Amino acid sequence: NIKENGNATAENIRLVHHEKRMVPTDINGSYVKANAHGLIELFITDIREKLAMTRQLQLSQQRLLSLFNGITDLICVLSTDYKLLMANKRYLEFTSNTSKSIHTKKCYETLFNRNAPCPMCPALKTYESGDSHFIEMLHDDRIYHIWTFPMQSHDGRPEYIVEYAKDVTEDKEMERQLIKSE
Repeated sequence: NIKENGNATAENIRLVHHEKRMVPTDINGSYVKANAHGLIELFITDIREKLAMTRQLQLSQQRLLSLFNGITDLICVLSTDYKLLMANKRYLEFTSNTSKSIHTKKCYETLFNRNAPCPMCPALKTYESGDSHFIEMLHDDRIYHIWTFPMQSHDGRPEYIVEYAKDVTEDKEMERQLIKSE
C-alpha cells in the first residue's frame, strides 16, 4: 500500500513498549526511492497525551451539555438567519420538537408559530450591534422575557446568537395582585 500510494497513515495503533506496556501511537509511513533502492520510512508518534486531552474535552462537553439541558428555561443557539442550531431539553419539550427536527426551522416558527421574525427581535439587534438585548413580549396571553447574547467569532463579530426565553406570566400576575392589595 505504501509503495502504491507513496505514503500511508495508521492511527491509534497500540505498540508494546520495552517495559511490556501498551502505548497508543500514530504511524505515518512514506516510500522513498534512493538510487535503485526503495525505502519505507516510518514515523511513530506517542499519542497518550493527545488521547488524554481528547477524553478531557469530551468530559467537558458532556458537563456543558448537562448544564445546558438542566436549565429549566428555554435556551437555543441561532445562526444569523434565525435558524436553530441547538436547543436545550426544555426548549425542545416546549416546542414539541426533537433535536433532529429543529435544524430545519427558525426560532420564530418554533417558539411563536410565526412566518417572519418577531417585531423588535432582540436576536437581530444583537447580531447588528454585537451587544446583548432584552424584550418583553406578549404571545397567546402569555408574557415572555427574551434575552439574546452574542457568540463571537475570531474577528469579534457575532457568529451565533444565544436566545434565552422565560415565561413570566405568573410572576407578572403575582406582581399585579401585590400592587392591587397594597
